[in-house]
Amino acid sequence: MKITYGDRLLQLSVEEIDDRIYFTLKGKIVNMIPSKFIRPLLGYIIEYSRGNNYPVIFDFRLLTSINSSTNTPFVRVLEAAQESPINIEILYYKGSDLQEKIFSALKIFQTDDKRINIKGIKR
Repeated sequence: MKITYGDRLLQLSVEEIDDRIYFTLKGKIVNMIPSKFIRPLLGYIIEYSRGNNYPVIFDFRLLTSINSSTNTPFVRVLEAAQESPINIEILYYKGSDLQEKIFSALKIFQTDDKRINIKGIKR
């Protein structure tokens, strides 16, 4: 599986590498309703992950701008993942105040066994 999307502000890629699904975002999310294009893609990724028993890694470290409405589709994925055996890791850039604020709030979904893991990484 390989899916790519790009415009002048945002590059998005989904790749299957070594029995894992990597969802990477780079650039800026300025669309006020990002769920219109993200939600269908997330649905596909989660179903593919379930069908193949692959963990999903969402990598936000290269986002330079993100709006709060981007969280909604990812919150829904994390809510659903709490009720299923899917392994999800969310990576964000710990040196960004904006990313720290947004993604630290998602840590309420983190599980003790790290099946759902939200991890801030310094560059």
